[in-house]
Amino acid sequence: MKNILFVCTGNTCRSPMAEGIFNHSVLNEEKLEGVKASSAGISAFSGDGANPKAQKAVKDLFGIDISSHRARTINKKDLEKADIIFTMTRGHKEIILSIMPKVKSKTWTLKEYVLGDKNPNESMDVQDPYGMSEKEYKNCAQELKELIDGLVAKLNSKSKEIS
Repeated sequence: MKNILFVCTGNTCRSPMAEGIFNHSVLNEEKLEGVKASSAGISAFSGDGANPKAQKAVKDLFGIDISSHRARTINKKDLEKADIIFTMTRGHKEIILSIMPKVKSKTWTLKEYVLGDKNPNESMDVQDPYGMSEKEYKNCAQELKELIDGLVAKLNSKSKEIS
């Protein structure tokens, strides 16, 4: 089983949406076998549920239920266990690398991994919708869906190269 870890700040908005979208895509569309995502936050309050606006955004847009998600704070075991770590911002990536520099070769911002340097002027951060309107959560969920579609395609092509 390959483990993908999505990381944001509080593990209540972006990373649980990314986890839900990724797992839904992989499990329901059978695009990648043996790959599962989880998520954690740099400064999460463990046990908090996913933000209600995040839950509503992915449910309304994609029919994905993340209501059972519980936030958790990232730890060294998570970093060691993950095969690939995707952060929502460069700041998150820098924090992870300061905690555990040896995971550098498997740590990327999600945009950096999916988009590469196609547009060097574009921010490599997925903006945090926390505290914003429902529309902003839906915009964030849509951006995550597009990135994850690209991620799944990229991982799928890499797994075919290996086989």
